[in-house]
Amino acid sequence: MEDFQDMTILQIRKRLNELNAFVPSSVTRKQDLIDKLVEAIQKQQQPERNPPKRSVSPISSFQRQKTEPAFSRNSIPQAQAVSPPRRVGAIPYNPSSIKLSNQKTDVFRQRMEAAFPSEEKESLEVKSSSATLIKESLSQIGTFIGILLAILFAAYLVKVYMAKPIFCGEGIYENCIKCPEHAICKGGSMSCEPGFERDRTACVEDEKVKKKAYTRLWELESYVISQATHKWLETRTEFMIDFEDYSRQFLETEEGLIVSRLKELIKAKVSLKIDSLDDPLKLIIHAKKPFLGLYAQIIEFLQDHKYSLTIGLLISLFFIYKYICYRQRKVLLQQARKMYEMISSQIKANVDDTLEHGVMESTIKSDIENQLGKSLTRKLWPIIEELRRKDKNVCKFEMIVSGRPRILWQWKEEVKPVIGNKMKYF
Repeated sequence: MEDFQDMTILQIRKRLNELNAFVPSSVTRKQDLIDKLVEAIQKQQQPERNPPKRSVSPISSFQRQKTEPAFSRNSIPQAQAVSPPRRVGAIPYNPSSIKLSNQKTDVFRQRMEAAFPSEEKESLEVKSSSATLIKESLSQIGTFIGILLAILFAAYLVKVYMAKPIFCGEGIYENCIKCPEHAICKGGSMSCEPGFERDRTACVEDEKVKKKAYTRLWELESYVISQATHKWLETRTEFMIDFEDYSRQFLETEEGLIVSRLKELIKAKVSLKIDSLDDPLKLIIHAKKPFLGLYAQIIEFLQDHKYSLTIGLLISLFFIYKYICYRQRKVLLQQARKMYEMISSQIKANVDDTLEHGVMESTIKSDIENQLGKSLTRKLWPIIEELRRKDKNVCKFEMIVSGRPRILWQWKEEVKPVIGNKMKYF
């Protein structure tokens, strides 16, 4: 136990604040400090027992005490009195107006006990704070264990993936990995064949070599299809070529790795347009059927049916010509009928106006040429003549007009010609 007899109020207050931080282990010391502080304040209050009188009722003082705020755990409570406040040492203190002899307990002591709870309350607070500390500690420990497990798992994965595998081969047959395809295993290590690259524990095809080999395959397909089409249309025979001959013509400057890869693709029958014969000595390439395009198929059909197509074409042209002639004659007949109606109307109108009682044929032709032209008149005139022969109201005859023989068309009249004693009708 510490000796508090020689300590001032300021020192006691400072020591009390220090002990508040260690509540679980210093409950008794704190209570002693409180008692010591109360005694010191009462001793300093005794010389001033008779303060200036002021009428304050006990009830109002008691109500003021109820409305005062609660004290915090780390602060020293202050007693509020009616008289003006004054400082006792380093602590502001207001003495109560009620006499201590009339009170069962001192007001200041009540306030101090309310600010600093009893040992039972302290023990409950200690238990709750201990449970909280335990929970926080357990959560921190769990977090630490989780992080530690994650680190260990990551380290295990790194070890598994970074570990160098051992491949079987040349005396190594246990605790090893089987040598993959297109790989060369030696001394537990693995290396890939030319044209392949390593991918973990396997050998995959080199993308550059693969792309170039497929490009050469497409060129070979195009060449074989074009040659096969040309030969088939000329001789109706199939085109075949040896791969060695093709290589000498088109792959002479190509890398050997690309050529060998192209050869493997042909043997594996990867292409959909070309195929190879099952010959162990040579690689013979030919086009898969059907290999003819649309244009080549049309040419093939024309070649196979050229005679029948020629006859059919001639017959078709004949019927087309006849149909065209029929349409033209129909149109010409319509125009000829129209012109003949005009001519017959003119002849009928001129029966009594002329000496010959008719119209000269040259006049009729000139009128038609003025309307339709010479070429169309030549086409229409035979039809007009035919219509005249069928018409019984119009006749045609020859007579001398102005000393010259003229052909006239007349309406229902028979005129004796002047040429000789004979009558000449048409």
